[in-house]
Amino acid sequence: MGISSFAPGTCFCRQRDHQPDEQCEIPYNINEATQQLALKALANVEQVNQWTKTTIEQRNWLETELAKIPLTEKIFPSDANFLLVKMTGAHNVFTYLQSKGIIVRNRNTTKGCEGCLRITVGTATENQALIEALKIILFEHETFIINFH
Repeated sequence: MGISSFAPGTCFCRQRDHQPDEQCEIPYNINEATQQLALKALANVEQVNQWTKTTIEQRNWLETELAKIPLTEKIFPSDANFLLVKMTGAHNVFTYLQSKGIIVRNRNTTKGCEGCLRITVGTATENQALIEALKIILFEHETFIINFH
């Protein structure tokens, strides 16, 4: 498990990108204890580099495999530890994955992310389970997905 479990984060944007009617929020409010744990974890450069390498490898693998799933309409470019994926029947896919204990974020109601799921890059085992579940949805529940598209 990497430091992403601690959920440290920050938000940066250019002045011109922030509209007066929009609210810019830090993704996660973090307390002093979490900040100290994050700093301590980051001090071990070799471990952080290994976590980063593994995450990139898994993100690339996940992107390749998701592109093979016919439900995938678009995978947005990412340098993060997650992929934003536009999918046919996204809400139904989200509900099915949730019922199988696979947690993704339903971004379907977020402006500009209609029909999208935010998929966090997990371990190789977690990523494989996601891909297998998507294959099951496609082949066993195809009419369910299409009927509610």
